[in-house]
Amino acid sequence: MKFIITFQAIQNYIPDTDGNQLPNTIDNSLKIFNAFENDVASLPISMFDVTTTNGKLTLNLKAGVTYPETLVLPTQDEEGNAITHLSSTFASNSNIKKIVVPSTYTSMDANCFQNNKTIQSVDLSQTNITTIPARAFYNSSIST
Repeated sequence: MKFIITFQAIQNYIPDTDGNQLPNTIDNSLKIFNAFENDVASLPISMFDVTTTNGKLTLNLKAGVTYPETLVLPTQDEEGNAITHLSSTFASNSNIKKIVVPSTYTSMDANCFQNNKTIQSVDLSQTNITTIPARAFYNSSIST
């Protein structure tokens, strides 16, 4: 896995995995990235678009972003509000092989993964989704 580290001169601190503020230094950044080496759940929320749909915070993939093959979805937006809904942007993404959906999610678009030929696995075991729309996985290559 290759990381490109970019520093912002305006930001004096960076959060560690517990939310503590560490001085924004190369050493501290490397400590954080090394801790995330196998932790794909640590993608920043800035790599996604979060919108409000029918009163629910909806997660959307950003156009032009290359996501890892295994993607654990974020649970909160930048303000700390729980993300609860999956959009249909997963229907056309071409890089992701496995998606893990956390417990904050309670619903998904009717065509969430429809026609996706690259995602092989969607882990919904931790979610609070009680209804899967009839065409959510229609014509997809998802096997588990």
